Amino acid sequence: MTPAPTHGGNLEAAIRRFGGAPSDWLDLSTGINPRPYPCTPLTAAMLHRLPETPEALEAVARSYYDVSDVVAVPGSQWAITELPRLVPPGRVMVHFPGYAEHGFRWQAAGHEVVTCAAEATVDELMAMAERWRASAIVLVNPNNPGGGCIADEDMERLVPACQAAGRLLVIDEAFMDVHRGAVPAALQAPGVLVLRSFGKFFGLAGVRLGFVTGDTALCEALRACRGPWALTTAALVTGLEALSDTSWQRRMRLQLGEWSRAQSGAWQRLWQHEAVDIRSSVLFTTARLATARAWGWQSALAAQRIWVRCWPVDEHTALLRAGLIDPACGLQQDHFHAALATLKHDPDSVADQEACHEQK
Repeated sequence: MTPAPTHGGNLEAAIRRFGGAPSDWLDLSTGINPRPYPCTPLTAAMLHRLPETPEALEAVARSYYDVSDVVAVPGSQWAITELPRLVPPGRVMVHFPGYAEHGFRWQAAGHEVVTCAAEATVDELMAMAERWRASAIVLVNPNNPGGGCIADEDMERLVPACQAAGRLLVIDEAFMDVHRGAVPAALQAPGVLVLRSFGKFFGLAGVRLGFVTGDTALCEALRACRGPWALTTAALVTGLEALSDTSWQRRMRLQLGEWSRAQSGAWQRLWQHEAVDIRSSVLFTTARLATARAWGWQSALAAQRIWVRCWPVDEHTALLRAGLIDPACGLQQDHFHAALATLKHDPDSVADQEACHEQK
């Protein structure tokens, strides 16, 4: 059995290794909006009662995602865990590199997992699925951590090909809300399941809220698995408020685009002479580097109290992913630019390294 994946947000591990207090650090290891939705505070009276049923939230979510049916779930991670148990055992093809929980959960549920390159074209994906005789394909779009995105017109070609082969298509769109709310009509089809995360775009990961839409039978099965009171009052109330606030959504998409362009540019200037590739996906920037250099950069940034994620891809290369800061926060802005300036003017401080045990 493959070991359980590690995740971003593990600032405690960075502090154990490099020292400092949480307030000393910029935690850029998660791709979450650094300016969370300004939700109305919950009261003790609201939390005194059991949570309501999610019908009102799902009604607003249908409008936000422009779909006829949607299932609210306690985080898209919950759906990633439950879905493989609802599907007969088979061979599942998953994006690599990609969100590692997909392969781990499908394997744990008794499926055989094979990987496809995250950079593969749709034609290559279809050919690999045929060659592997895959019963399901799981894609992460936009890709996390790679940052690549499959175009809508390519997805429109992939859907009927999967349907004709009787092949389930699961699309993890956890980072898509920064681009749009609506799910394309082509993905609202039998044999297709789309996962959305509330926490990324709205910056409220602790609320634990996600949504699933697509194949009717699988949506109903997930709804049945959800059981009573699975969604907290915080998820129901905050989700309803945030999904309804279209003016905030419009403003935030514009702001995130501006922040991403500026901060991605800063990372590119820092890594341009040694990165094989650098990509930005609004909420994060990812560089492909030689493996020892990627771990070295993670440690050098940690010495400046900036924590980023490192993904080994193969024996030669790894991905280094950095999230966004909120430029309106002067302390974050000063910390970020001072650290990058220090490393840019002292490149010898970035020593080649192997992964520490906690990150392997």
